[in-house]
Amino acid sequence: MTALAAAPLACYGVLQPRGSLLIATIFLTLAYALLTTYYGLVYSAIQDLVAPNQRGATMAIYFMAMYMCGASFGPLLTGRSAISWHTAPPPLPAPPRLTKASEPSDFSRLC
Repeated sequence: MTALAAAPLACYGVLQPRGSLLIATIFLTLAYALLTTYYGLVYSAIQDLVAPNQRGATMAIYFMAMYMCGASFGPLLTGRSAISWHTAPPPLPAPPRLTKASEPSDFSRLC
């Protein structure tokens, strides 16, 4: 639910005109604050459900799973999605070669 409340704040912050840095910063900070409420709820729920002698290992497994799935595979999945591949501009052509392979370059004359 907090992500739904944070989305309009983030959009309003991003869509500010040039020169409205203070307003953009305020709205983006509020959106970030709403999005990070997730952490306190999840961490306290994990600590409440797990026995005291297993809390460290449980949090380590949780962090490993979140970083392995979210931070590692997230960019791979979103970066190679159909949307990004089809909406990206075409790559620039290679620059023309200035010297032939048989001609010495300026660097080789200096040595």
